[in-house]
Amino acid sequence: MTSRTVPASRPEQRLASDALRFLRRFGLVAALWSFLLAVSVPPERSPVDHPTRLWVGIGVVVTWAVVSQHPAVRARTLIVGWLLVATFAELLGPLAGTNGWSVTGGAAMLVIAAAAVQGTRWQVALVVGVLSLAALSRGVLGTGWSLGWSLGTVLMFSFAGVAMWWLFRTVAEGVAERSRLASALAASERGRAVAAERSESAARLHDSVLQTLAEIGRRDDAAQMRELATQASAELRLHLRARTDRGTLWERLDASVTTVAAGRHVTVSTVGPDVPAPDDRHLLLVAAATEAVRNAVKHTGSPVRVLGEHGDDGVVLTIADRGGGFAPDAVPDDKLGVANSIVGRVERAGGTATVTSDEHGTEWILRLPATARETTDA
Repeated sequence: MTSRTVPASRPEQRLASDALRFLRRFGLVAALWSFLLAVSVPPERSPVDHPTRLWVGIGVVVTWAVVSQHPAVRARTLIVGWLLVATFAELLGPLAGTNGWSVTGGAAMLVIAAAAVQGTRWQVALVVGVLSLAALSRGVLGTGWSLGWSLGTVLMFSFAGVAMWWLFRTVAEGVAERSRLASALAASERGRAVAAERSESAARLHDSVLQTLAEIGRRDDAAQMRELATQASAELRLHLRARTDRGTLWERLDASVTTVAAGRHVTVSTVGPDVPAPDDRHLLLVAAATEAVRNAVKHTGSPVRVLGEHGDDGVVLTIADRGGGFAPDAVPDDKLGVANSIVGRVERAGGTATVTSDEHGTEWILRLPATARETTDA
């Protein structure tokens, strides 16, 4: 058995379908328009010579307007039918003897618009040509129809055909271009999401697995090895749990920092309202702060202070220790602990990370600005 994929309709095709659906509904308006024009024929100045013909003709227009609403009437049949009705409506005035009073209504414009939406330029020209011949022949079929009025009608049909053809093509090209840009943007967003996920995976691999393996390689005591493995396992479980059960922002910060502290002296303080439902941006910020705490605990052994602040401008996390410091500019690019696990995470979240370090200690300031929605909610 073979199968084939049916391609989705292009944006311009959907636009043409929607426009034709509107014009189908507009047929009822065009029929009402013709009816009102027939009612408005002034009997004193322009008496109708054959009223029966007039009302039979209006009945034909109304009947087709109703019949054309049925979904079984295809696009081509719809256009051909309205072309015949519009041509008939152009000739109805002189045939009924309205003496210069047209009852065409919107039928002519409807079929010109339908041809511009559905057909080629030659089909539009054909529709305009048929309607123009009907307009020019009115003076032959009845009295009161001047050549000047007929020529004016021909010019109006010609202008409408050109304008509607140009308008629809311009809109269709704009819709197609917007669809192309939207597809390109979606592809770019997917690419960025994949890159961010890879960066986060690399950072998580560095934080828990690689560092633990390096520490285990330097230890000879089996008990210490088990302790390190247990701590790394707890961190990974905490990371996986954060993807589904995040808790509040301050709860996540406290739990994550406490896990990597491993009994060392680390204090966590918070100022400002908590974030009840932290998003991925907040979790990246917490992960970056956790890595800063890990580095402080591992390399300095001094007490570490973590301060979380939440205000109108966003969230700020400060991680400070009293160790011997380090030279940020001297850290190699391939050291993921600073470049990816801290700075990279905060930047992927849309924030900034700054560090000051000297012989008196190190201080990280991680800033995550508030989004427009958070500012509005506040």
